[in-house]
Amino acid sequence: MYAFGEPIIKQFFGIKPLAHLKTIHISPLLPSKLTEGKIAEVEIGDNTIGMSFTQKTDTLNFDISQKNGNSKFIFAQPKGKFTKWKLNGKVVTPIVIGETEVIEFQGLKNSLILVKSFL
Repeated sequence: MYAFGEPIIKQFFGIKPLAHLKTIHISPLLPSKLTEGKIAEVEIGDNTIGMSFTQKTDTLNFDISQKNGNSKFIFAQPKGKFTKWKLNGKVVTPIVIGETEVIEFQGLKNSLILVKSFL
């Protein structure tokens, strides 16, 4: 399972843990034809996370959860790919770092809605 699971976790879902820092970087690279997906019970240090997504024409929705709530998530996407970021029902402004936009959040369950840019 590891030979198949690790590339999916890292490539499509973009999960890159730093367990010793209780930080989980998430930078998904989803093909436009992939409209939904889910990954569950991913063990990272003393925590377990899960993530699902639904991709529509104009939005990309993520639900991200963790069992013990002590990890920080750093979610990143290419700069300009989305016009609006909405975390747990509130509009947030990502920080621009080079060619990437980033938000940080914590909590047991989080919902992130990204509105796509059509350039």
